[in-house]
Amino acid sequence: MALRYQDRLVSEDILRKLELSWQRAAQIQKRNMYCPYCGRKIAEVPVDQKEIVFAKCHNCKYEGPLDPAYFRRMKAYRDCEFARRRRIIR
Repeated sequence: MALRYQDRLVSEDILRKLELSWQRAAQIQKRNMYCPYCGRKIAEVPVDQKEIVFAKCHNCKYEGPLDPAYFRRMKAYRDCEFARRRRIIR
């Protein structure tokens, strides 16, 4: 993976650590966390993460802690009948 937006040169040791980190991160299964208010994607967390995530939504400006255990089914709620209801155009 290429380094983006880097102006200064880094040592070979740091580059080696970055490559190992990228390889390990590529093996982890991830899932998206969405804002509880507006539904925008705010974080990508590992599936097995149990710790609280401090996130900020750039859409509605919500900023606070989110527990991944409580927000696993947000996507299913957005697919319910109430969310699919469309506005009547006259």
